[in-house]
Amino acid sequence: MTRQDTAHREKKSFSQLEHDLRVNEERWRAVFSNPFMGVTVLDKDQYFTMTSPTFQAMVGYTDDELKRLTPLDITPDSNDREINKPFSESYNRVSVNTSS
Repeated sequence: MTRQDTAHREKKSFSQLEHDLRVNEERWRAVFSNPFMGVTVLDKDQYFTMTSPTFQAMVGYTDDELKRLTPLDITPDSNDREINKPFSESYNRVSVNTSS
């Protein structure tokens, strides 16, 4: 295989990766901007890192305000244990590696 063949193959692979990335970004944008569904992303400490405009409208907080809060901060105290249970269970089962 020549250098030219290798360069062509690498360029084709890179183009496919760019295409796949665009498709995934479009899919994420479609879910995140859905006006009928509130979407959130939490970090490992359960703080909001991303919130959709629909979710912000549902809870009455801005994105910046929510980034300093957890789901427990925006729920009545009497519900704390029930609301925290699924989060605790999922964090105990799944570990996401975000290091590069």
